[in-house]
Amino acid sequence: MTIHHILKKNSVLNTFIKEIRDPNIQKDSMRFRRNIERIGEILSYELSKSLLYSSVSIETPLGEKKEQLPNNDLVVCSVLRAGLPLHQGLLNYFDKAENAFISAYRHHPKDNDEFEIVVEYFASPTVQNTDVRAGSDGARATCGRRRAISPVWMWRTWPGNTAAKAGIGKPESRNAV
Repeated sequence: MTIHHILKKNSVLNTFIKEIRDPNIQKDSMRFRRNIERIGEILSYELSKSLLYSSVSIETPLGEKKEQLPNNDLVVCSVLRAGLPLHQGLLNYFDKAENAFISAYRHHPKDNDEFEIVVEYFASPTVQNTDVRAGSDGARATCGRRRAISPVWMWRTWPGNTAAKAGIGKPESRNAV
Protein backbone atom coordinates (compact mmCIF):
# COMPACT_ATOMS: atom_id res chain seq x y z
CA MET A 1 0.00 0.00 0.00
CA THR A 2 1.20 3.47 -0.84
CA ILE A 3 0.76 6.22 1.73
CA HIS A 4 0.30 9.71 0.32
CA HIS A 5 1.11 12.28 2.99
CA ILE A 6 -0.26 15.30 1.16
CA LEU A 7 0.73 17.78 3.88
CA LYS A 8 4.37 17.39 2.84
CA LYS A 9 3.63 19.82 0.00
CA ASN A 10 2.22 23.22 0.94
CA SER A 11 -1.35 23.92 -0.11
CA VAL A 12 -4.58 25.43 1.22
CA LEU A 13 -4.99 22.14 3.12
CA ASN A 14 -2.50 23.53 5.68
CA THR A 15 -5.04 26.25 6.58
CA PHE A 16 -7.86 23.75 7.16
CA ILE A 17 -5.65 21.47 9.28
CA LYS A 18 -4.45 24.45 11.34
CA GLU A 19 -8.03 25.54 11.96
CA ILE A 20 -9.28 22.10 13.09
CA ARG A 21 -6.34 21.91 15.51
CA ASP A 22 -6.92 25.42 16.90
CA PRO A 23 -8.84 25.12 20.23
CA ASN A 24 -10.60 28.46 19.66
CA ILE A 25 -11.86 27.52 16.20
CA GLN A 26 -12.87 24.03 17.40
CA LYS A 27 -15.56 25.72 19.50
CA ASP A 28 -17.26 26.87 16.28
CA SER A 29 -18.96 23.57 15.36
CA MET A 30 -20.11 24.69 11.94
CA ARG A 31 -16.66 25.92 10.90
CA PHE A 32 -15.01 22.77 12.28
CA ARG A 33 -17.38 20.52 10.29
CA ARG A 34 -16.94 22.60 7.13
CA ASN A 35 -13.14 22.37 7.41
CA ILE A 36 -13.39 18.58 7.74
CA GLU A 37 -15.66 18.58 4.67
CA ARG A 38 -13.11 20.69 2.77
CA ILE A 39 -10.40 18.19 3.70
CA GLY A 40 -12.64 15.45 2.27
CA GLU A 41 -12.90 17.41 -0.98
CA ILE A 42 -9.13 17.72 -1.21
CA LEU A 43 -8.70 14.03 -0.45
CA SER A 44 -11.25 13.23 -3.17
CA TYR A 45 -9.24 15.19 -5.70
CA GLU A 46 -6.08 13.35 -4.66
CA LEU A 47 -7.88 9.98 -4.87
CA SER A 48 -9.17 10.87 -8.36
CA LYS A 49 -5.58 10.89 -9.60
CA SER A 50 -5.29 7.15 -8.95
CA LEU A 51 -8.53 6.06 -10.63
CA LEU A 52 -8.74 4.40 -14.04
CA TYR A 53 -9.92 6.63 -16.89
CA SER A 54 -11.28 5.95 -20.36
CA SER A 55 -12.02 8.16 -23.33
CA VAL A 56 -15.65 9.18 -23.84
CA SER A 57 -17.10 11.17 -26.74
CA ILE A 58 -19.29 14.10 -25.74
CA GLU A 59 -21.50 16.01 -28.16
CA THR A 60 -21.21 19.76 -27.51
CA PRO A 61 -22.86 22.71 -29.32
CA LEU A 62 -19.52 23.17 -31.15
CA GLY A 63 -19.09 19.53 -32.14
CA GLU A 64 -17.77 16.29 -30.71
CA LYS A 65 -15.17 16.36 -27.94
CA LYS A 66 -13.31 13.45 -26.32
CA GLU A 67 -12.86 13.59 -22.55
CA GLN A 68 -11.13 11.25 -20.11
CA LEU A 69 -13.63 10.20 -17.43
CA PRO A 70 -13.20 7.87 -14.46
CA ASN A 71 -14.57 4.40 -15.03
CA ASN A 72 -14.27 3.16 -11.45
CA ASP A 73 -17.29 2.32 -9.31
CA LEU A 74 -16.77 3.72 -5.84
CA VAL A 75 -18.10 3.00 -2.35
CA VAL A 76 -17.47 5.61 0.37
CA CYS A 77 -17.54 4.03 3.83
CA SER A 78 -17.52 6.17 6.97
CA VAL A 79 -17.20 5.63 10.68
CA LEU A 80 -20.19 7.34 12.27
CA ARG A 81 -20.25 10.25 13.52
CA ALA A 82 -16.73 11.61 13.18
CA GLY A 83 -16.54 10.57 9.55
CA LEU A 84 -19.73 12.27 8.35
CA PRO A 85 -18.29 15.68 7.34
CA LEU A 86 -15.34 13.95 5.65
CA HIS A 87 -17.79 11.56 3.96
CA GLN A 88 -19.76 14.54 2.64
CA GLY A 89 -16.58 16.09 1.28
CA LEU A 90 -15.80 12.86 -0.60
CA LEU A 91 -19.36 12.75 -1.97
CA ASN A 92 -19.14 16.37 -3.15
CA TYR A 93 -16.69 15.14 -5.79
CA PHE A 94 -17.82 11.52 -6.21
CA ASP A 95 -21.56 12.15 -6.40
CA LYS A 96 -22.26 8.76 -8.04
CA ALA A 97 -20.57 6.79 -5.26
CA GLU A 98 -22.43 4.26 -3.15
CA ASN A 99 -22.44 4.73 0.63
CA ALA A 100 -21.58 2.45 3.54
CA PHE A 101 -21.53 3.22 7.27
CA ILE A 102 -19.92 1.69 10.35
CA SER A 103 -20.99 2.55 13.90
CA ALA A 104 -18.10 2.22 16.34
CA TYR A 105 -17.39 3.67 19.75
CA ARG A 106 -14.81 3.63 22.55
CA HIS A 107 -15.86 1.33 25.37
CA HIS A 108 -14.22 1.99 28.77
CA PRO A 109 -14.88 -1.23 30.74
CA LYS A 110 -12.78 -0.17 33.76
CA ASP A 111 -13.79 3.52 33.85
CA ASN A 112 -10.22 4.64 33.23
CA ASP A 113 -8.20 5.76 30.21
CA GLU A 114 -8.02 2.25 28.75
CA PHE A 115 -10.60 1.46 26.11
CA GLU A 116 -11.51 -0.94 23.36
CA ILE A 117 -13.22 -0.16 20.07
CA VAL A 118 -16.66 -1.75 19.77
CA VAL A 119 -18.23 -2.04 16.34
CA GLU A 120 -22.02 -2.12 16.63
CA TYR A 121 -23.36 -1.72 13.14
CA PHE A 122 -22.33 -1.98 9.50
CA ALA A 123 -24.54 -1.08 6.55
CA SER A 124 -23.45 -1.18 2.95
CA PRO A 125 -24.89 -1.68 -0.49
CA THR A 126 -24.60 -5.02 -2.22
CA VAL A 127 -21.88 -4.18 -4.65
CA GLN A 128 -20.34 -6.93 -6.76
CA ASN A 129 -18.24 -4.96 -9.24
CA THR A 130 -16.88 -2.12 -7.14
CA ASP A 131 -13.38 -1.09 -8.13
CA VAL A 132 -12.52 1.25 -5.25
CA ARG A 133 -13.58 1.54 -1.61
CA ALA A 134 -12.81 4.82 0.12
CA GLY A 135 -12.94 4.76 3.91
CA SER A 136 -13.35 8.08 5.64
CA ASP A 137 -12.56 8.73 9.26
CA GLY A 138 -12.54 12.36 10.39
CA ALA A 139 -9.90 11.93 13.06
CA ARG A 140 -7.98 8.68 13.19
CA ALA A 141 -6.00 9.55 16.29
CA THR A 142 -4.89 5.99 16.99
CA CYS A 143 -4.70 2.79 15.01
CA GLY A 144 -7.20 1.05 17.34
CA ARG A 145 -10.32 2.11 15.46
CA ARG A 146 -8.78 1.22 12.09
CA ARG A 147 -7.86 -2.25 13.36
CA ALA A 148 -11.34 -2.77 14.82
CA ILE A 149 -13.30 -1.75 11.73
CA SER A 150 -11.07 -3.30 9.03
CA PRO A 151 -12.36 -6.86 9.44
CA VAL A 152 -15.97 -5.61 9.33
CA TRP A 153 -15.33 -3.49 6.28
CA MET A 154 -13.39 -6.19 4.41
CA TRP A 155 -16.01 -8.81 5.34
CA ARG A 156 -17.97 -7.82 2.25
CA THR A 157 -15.09 -9.19 0.13
CA TRP A 158 -15.50 -6.47 -2.44
CA PRO A 159 -13.03 -6.75 -5.31
CA GLY A 160 -10.73 -3.86 -6.07
CA ASN A 161 -8.66 -1.37 -4.17
CA THR A 162 -9.10 0.25 -0.79
CA ALA A 163 -8.20 3.86 -0.11
CA ALA A 164 -8.32 4.85 3.56
CA LYS A 165 -8.85 8.59 3.99
CA ALA A 166 -8.39 10.36 7.30
CA GLY A 167 -8.63 14.06 7.99
CA ILE A 168 -5.95 13.96 10.64
CA GLY A 169 -4.06 11.19 12.40
CA LYS A 170 -1.06 10.30 14.49
CA PRO A 171 2.00 8.76 12.76
CA GLU A 172 1.32 5.38 14.39
CA SER A 173 -2.17 5.31 12.86
CA ARG A 174 -0.71 5.97 9.40
CA ASN A 175 1.77 3.15 9.86
CA ALA A 176 -0.97 0.71 10.94
CA VAL A 177 -2.92 1.05 7.67
